[in-house]
Amino acid sequence: MKRFGCSILMVLVIVSITLASGLDNKHLKKEFKAIYDKQVEAGKTRDVGAIMEFNTPDYSVRLLNGKTLSRKQLAQGMSRYFTSGQLVRQISFSYKILETTVNGNDVNVLVEQRDKRMQMRRDGKPHKVEANVIHRDTWIKTAEGWKRRLTEDVRQTKFTVDGRPVDPGN
Repeated sequence: MKRFGCSILMVLVIVSITLASGLDNKHLKKEFKAIYDKQVEAGKTRDVGAIMEFNTPDYSVRLLNGKTLSRKQLAQGMSRYFTSGQLVRQISFSYKILETTVNGNDVNVLVEQRDKRMQMRRDGKPHKVEANVIHRDTWIKTAEGWKRRLTEDVRQTKFTVDGRPVDPGN
C-alpha cells in the first residue's frame, strides 16, 4: 500500500507539472502572438529599423538553401526590397504560431509566416505572389524584453505566382 501511495504521489506531481507547463505554454503563445503582431504592424510602414528592434545585435537567419544572413545583411536586403519598387503592394502578411518550446533560458517558436503581395518579377511585370514558410525562431529574454537571436527556415509550405506553384528560386 505504501508503494501504491508513492506511485499516486508521483503521478500527481507529473500531472501538476504538465498542467503548469501547459498554462505557461498558453501564456507564452499569447505573449509571442503579441510580439509577432507588432512585427506585422512595423512591416506595414516598411520601417526596417522598427522591424530589426525585435532582434539581438548578433541575430542571424539560416535559409533553406543553407546560406546564413547576418542582421546587417537582412536589414540591407529589406531596405532594398522596400525602396526598389519590387514590392508593389502588400496584400496580407501574418504569422501563425504553431508551437512554443522552452529550452533553458531560450524559447523556440515554430511559426508559419504567410505573405501575399503584388511583386515585380523578372519579366518586369507585377504578379500576385503567395509565399508561406515555416521557421523556428529562438528568442532570449533581455532587460528590454524578448529578442530574437536566430531564425531558421524549416520548410516552404507554399510558393505561387498568379496562383500557380513555382520553384521559389525562379
